[in-house]
Amino acid sequence: MLKANSTPSLILEQVFTGNIIPVSHEKILAEYDEVLRRRKFNFPENNISKIINGFLNRGIFCEPAELDYKLIDERDEIFLAVAISSGAFLITGNTKHFPKENFVVTPQEMISFVQQSSRDHS
Repeated sequence: MLKANSTPSLILEQVFTGNIIPVSHEKILAEYDEVLRRRKFNFPENNISKIINGFLNRGIFCEPAELDYKLIDERDEIFLAVAISSGAFLITGNTKHFPKENFVVTPQEMISFVQQSSRDHS
């Protein structure tokens, strides 16, 4: 939402076109809602609602797995626990905050994966 045509905006676009199905949990949606409402971003309410509702309508909800360890930022644990539980990718710009696992990917890695997958299926 900060920059049109940025890699994170392409990820969001892929969610809305159905090429990426978000896996979520109520704590994750609450975190997104809180972050998107931060004064420094000044996002319009309808944009915030569109994103949250998009994740609600297009997403799969999953109970988090039990984690055997703590992350640097406790708020990141729900993201890791849901990714482990569901077998989904965890897309983050802060890979240093998570264990080195093949399912923890950057936005650019995810876009490359989606593009490759699209080519393979056409």
